[in-house]
Amino acid sequence: YRVVFRWIFVSALMGCLCSPAAFAAPKSGKKHAAVARKGAKGKRSRRTVHKLTPAQRARAARMKRAFVASSQLRPMAQQLLENRTPEAYRAVEAYARTHRSENSGTMAWMAVGYAHLLDKQYDAAVPALQTARLRAGDLGDYANLFLAQALNGSGQAMTAAAALADFDKKYPDSVLQRDAAIARADALIAGGEAATAVQVLLPLRPLNRPDIELSLGKAYAAAGDRAQATNVFSHLYLDYPMSSLANEAVNQLKQLTPDPLATMTLQQRAARADLLYKGRRYSEAAEELRTILNTPQVSGAANADRDLNVKLAGALYKSGRRSEALGLLDRVSEQPIDEAGAERLYIKAEEARNKDDGETNRKLVDQLFASNPQSIWTQEATLSAANMYLLRKDYNNAIKYYLQCAQADEHGKYAGYAHWKGTWLSFHTGDRNAARQLFLEQIAKWPSGQEIPATLYWSGRLAQEEGRQADAKAFYGKLLERYHQYYYGFLAEPQMRGLQEVSASEIPELASIQTPPSSPQLADPPEDDPRVAKARLLTNAGLNDYALRELKAAQQEQDGDWVPGELARLYLGERRPDRALRALKAALPGYFTYDLDSVPRFYWETLFPRPWWSELRAYSGTEGLDPYLVASLIRQESEFNPSAVSNKNAYGLMQLLPSAAKSMAKDLKIRHWRESTLTDPAMNLRLGTHYFRKLVDKYNGQVEYALAAYNAGDNRVEDWRAAGTYRDIYEFVESIPFTETREYVEAIERNAMIYSQLYKNGEPVVSRLDKSPQFKRTGEKQR
Repeated sequence: YRVVFRWIFVSALMGCLCSPAAFAAPKSGKKHAAVARKGAKGKRSRRTVHKLTPAQRARAARMKRAFVASSQLRPMAQQLLENRTPEAYRAVEAYARTHRSENSGTMAWMAVGYAHLLDKQYDAAVPALQTARLRAGDLGDYANLFLAQALNGSGQAMTAAAALADFDKKYPDSVLQRDAAIARADALIAGGEAATAVQVLLPLRPLNRPDIELSLGKAYAAAGDRAQATNVFSHLYLDYPMSSLANEAVNQLKQLTPDPLATMTLQQRAARADLLYKGRRYSEAAEELRTILNTPQVSGAANADRDLNVKLAGALYKSGRRSEALGLLDRVSEQPIDEAGAERLYIKAEEARNKDDGETNRKLVDQLFASNPQSIWTQEATLSAANMYLLRKDYNNAIKYYLQCAQADEHGKYAGYAHWKGTWLSFHTGDRNAARQLFLEQIAKWPSGQEIPATLYWSGRLAQEEGRQADAKAFYGKLLERYHQYYYGFLAEPQMRGLQEVSASEIPELASIQTPPSSPQLADPPEDDPRVAKARLLTNAGLNDYALRELKAAQQEQDGDWVPGELARLYLGERRPDRALRALKAALPGYFTYDLDSVPRFYWETLFPRPWWSELRAYSGTEGLDPYLVASLIRQESEFNPSAVSNKNAYGLMQLLPSAAKSMAKDLKIRHWRESTLTDPAMNLRLGTHYFRKLVDKYNGQVEYALAAYNAGDNRVEDWRAAGTYRDIYEFVESIPFTETREYVEAIERNAMIYSQLYKNGEPVVSRLDKSPQFKRTGEKQR
């Protein structure tokens, strides 16, 4: 029969899931209810109250009226600034002329002028911005800055400088003061007043920004102060190597001195190389290190030479120049095994792994662990060795090295993760005695780690299998109390219902798990705040980047708990649900710990959006798919960005490879299919749902296999299925050796449940994870 993803819910259980309070974290000593749909309305935002002067309130009121009056301009202005086509220019100019006596007309001219500014059409920008400045009012700081930039670009440097002379006094609250100072300094330099430009920029230097450093260096150079210019450009080059302005700084230095690097100390240059390496700019780091090594001072110092050569080898190896790196290491002394010596052994161990030389890898890792166990390179090498053995399905050695990595430094960056991997493999391979102890050790030593939900769930499963029902209830209870909206929280609910008549035991280690964080007190944006009003007004002129700056300034100035929501609204106004989603993810990293009814509904709908819902639902229905599962898959793949293109050349909402899409188009008899249509949401959904349906059919309706194949490929899934014995599909998921794929499957399943809770239109929601269906026995060995 046609499988509909096992998302058809068990009607006998629906009655116990309708309680409005059922989704909240269970209170101590009470039964744990199953997750319910409650939260559709969500918590009301509290009102933000802060003190404003009458003048500030008046400004906000004016801008609010202007925002309403100019709402029709917004789509035209945004299209102009996104595309800057002749048709877009004509449309906004026509609007400006029609509304010449209104604030909206002024904003239209500002949009036209700024668009010309972006296109470096300075002569065309000047008249538009001059017109805008006449009636700019509360947007006067923007009109003046843009006009000055256009004037300077058109060769009217001193006029531009004069326009910005009193900017800080005219607009003391403007977020553009730094921009205005730099623009004024650039104009003064162009006008031959470089010494004045230096005085304009010096007060801004404590901000530590590359753009200020570059302008200041140019001002010193133009004023004839070569020594100060050299110092400033050197600072930019050395301390901001990741900035796009660093290369310009070194070009400026070459005009001041024949050998720019001679003005910098070796320690400074080595620090720059470290920053490049940490920023994954390995080729540039290698170039910097090689230049340092060629200096006479270094070549004569044995220890420095050794350390830098190892760093160079590391950068070369990371940049893909492996043979060169290994040849360099062969000329480096093996002793002592300090940090440089440890890095040397790590690189050699990695090369042994790449060559599938397990024996050499093992010897090198064991040598590292014996000589310098707390080195980060020892931890890296040990974890890498464990991963190698995991992929080889040599589970005994994998367990050994995972636990050894955790033992090396319990506070190390990989300790909790490595311990969990060793713990899980012990459980999965049937070593119950070791697993029982390791589960408790995981909880005791890393109670805040991201591995704790899985630890609690599988501790409960082991306890149930061993007849320790009271212990099982304690583990599941803590999981539902602390992580009830996590993947393993959903899995724990049906297990917990089977233990209703059991009293939970006291397990001391569980006390170390922190209580859930309280939900954020999210507020509505203050309607009378000038920055909020200004940000909204700027969006009507298409100046969304500047609107963001206004909101971020408001966040710094006051209790900004409303700012993430306002940022999300701004992105939604741009028709960018992906950016809105990312903004709230960044602002609320712990949102999965919140009850649905503890956060305003808007936040949940932005975190779990449904753009193109009619098409998504229609194509999902055609393919017999649950639309919430498809929405969750898209959220994970592209975050609902229809223009997304991955580094593997996958396109659109469902991240389809052109080859797969072409095959699906042939299946569906779509004529004249082109690769460019993959960024069309409707076409991507049509092809993507058909592709996913075929994967589900291939695996006889087992969704987890289909999701894993969608991410990692069906060949890998077949390999993983044949690799071991599994109690059920959930043990298979936790056993997926690729972290990305495992977390991908778990996230989509979890998020699909949250989608269901949010949007099921009053229907009670029973988790698709509520009862594991009959496990598909398609080659897996069963215990």
